[in-house]
Amino acid sequence: MSSIIELGEDISYKYSFKGKRLIYWPQEENYIGNMEASVERYKSELTKLYQSANDDEDIHFIAMDSQMIQKAIDLTNQVIFEVTEKCNLSCTYCALGSTYKNVSVERCRNMDWQTAKSILDFYVQKWKNDRPKKFKKFCYIGFHGGEPLLNMKLIKRIISYIEKKEEIKELNFLYSMTTNGTLLHKHIEYLVEKNFILHVSMDGDREMNSYRVDKNGKEIYDDLYHNLKIIQSKYPQFFKENVEFLSVATNKNTNPGITSFFNKEFDKNSEIHLLSSTMVADYEEWESMRRKKDDTKSEKNDNKYLSDFLRLFSGNFYNHYRSLLDNPKTVNTLPTGTCIPFTHRVFITARKDIIACERIGFERKLGRVSDNGVELDLISIRDFYNNTLAKFKLHCERCFKKEACTVCFLTNEKYFDESFTCEDFYPVSHLKRCIKETVNFLRERAGKANNY
Repeated sequence: MSSIIELGEDISYKYSFKGKRLIYWPQEENYIGNMEASVERYKSELTKLYQSANDDEDIHFIAMDSQMIQKAIDLTNQVIFEVTEKCNLSCTYCALGSTYKNVSVERCRNMDWQTAKSILDFYVQKWKNDRPKKFKKFCYIGFHGGEPLLNMKLIKRIISYIEKKEEIKELNFLYSMTTNGTLLHKHIEYLVEKNFILHVSMDGDREMNSYRVDKNGKEIYDDLYHNLKIIQSKYPQFFKENVEFLSVATNKNTNPGITSFFNKEFDKNSEIHLLSSTMVADYEEWESMRRKKDDTKSEKNDNKYLSDFLRLFSGNFYNHYRSLLDNPKTVNTLPTGTCIPFTHRVFITARKDIIACERIGFERKLGRVSDNGVELDLISIRDFYNNTLAKFKLHCERCFKKEACTVCFLTNEKYFDESFTCEDFYPVSHLKRCIKETVNFLRERAGKANNY
């Protein structure tokens, strides 16, 4: 299937939906730059390329099997510990706050050492024995909360235990932490010593950041800003290379406003996320804080346009490095953009539950750490995923975004409703419009660049 996409001003592109080739398609009277060959010869050569593109890959949706899950477990190189449920803040939009359903029990536990040790021992054996040597270079250990700095004792013990393990001495361990930043001044020397990557939550200036408050409702902007400026001054190289920012898009900020603030104050950018839509309990409160979709959509981001274009239309997007090893003529994939569990990471909660990812609601646990060690029932995990993904199959087969889908069914409870609709569904009309908008945008950016 193909289509000629008119961009106006006698500019057209021909796009192969199957082969994912976007080819400049000139009008009969035009020539291509300084090319001496005629337009007809150019079209003839491009037609051959276009036809070969249609011999490219076919997409086959498959069911998950236990071996896929076991392979993902064996190759996991990122382990994230929820070292504590406790937090010194009470942010209005927190996914673990009253706006969401994750607060059925009081969150006041610290992870115990035995839970952390069981997970480490389980994965040390994988890192030592099961992983191909070429994949053994780096392992990533993350610390989440609550506020992880409230359980610094356990963090230090985990790192000390790893450093003393002779059988994994050849591995490089990289440590990261997601923090609200208010306690950084107490532990920064250790974090610098261990070369932590710090993901600091901050939404912008004082007004933009005003949903972030302590237990008494006091805004924490001044304390956070002060801590960050001290680190920037005392450890400039560490701050430059190791400190990153995470922001939440709300009704109190805009993407340009966030970007401008971090550029000006810290010479950095921030990774911007939407409010969590998983397990919402109070939709009225959630809606009042949410940045309206039209507002977010209107704020064009150059990098996002480029990445979306390559992901959707280039045919050169791969969800994981293992995808490069597949038969290029046949792509076997799961419906939706849901990962095979543990492909990228594993998340362990302070309550000993094992979850595929920290972005997933805590009710979607796949295993547990018990007195007997790590317990993972691969058959149960397989059946849960397959039974849920089966209802997406027909929907996904009609979507032109299926090869580069980013929808994870575990991140929103609406996907468990039998009457669900996918907001990311792409019929052919959407695809044509998106290609046209994107190509016009890239041509515009290219034109500006050529004027410099």
